[in-house]
Amino acid sequence: TGGRLPNVTAADDGEWGFAPNSVDLIFTALNYHDVINLKVERAPLLANMLAALKPGGIFAVIDHSAEAGSGVRDVGTLHRVDESVVVAEVEAAGFELVETTDLLRNPADARTLAVFDPAIRGKTDCFVLKFRKPPTS
Repeated sequence: TGGRLPNVTAADDGEWGFAPNSVDLIFTALNYHDVINLKVERAPLLANMLAALKPGGIFAVIDHSAEAGSGVRDVGTLHRVDESVVVAEVEAAGFELVETTDLLRNPADARTLAVFDPAIRGKTDCFVLKFRKPPTS
């Protein structure tokens, strides 16, 4: 908090202290797979996010792509997650997927190496997902 971004608050996975419907944006980058790997209960976590966001607020997710159809198989070994798992979980929590982009895609990444492998580090295929809390919730 503070510093050059005085209107930004970093929050851990515990009690955040945000009033309901008070947050414009929640953003997570390159760690949704860690939440799965650490066996964090995602449904309550996502419910807290949904409650904190203002109606129409945005939840953005960037993560390393796993092979399509792999589910959560690679979260602990390759540090990757199947995009469809993230979409399904976040939509099940009540969010709407409103936009994706290919901005961080790398078709040359076979998605079979760990993200820290020197051959692919910093060049992984990543998905970018923009979800919205429904404006009427």
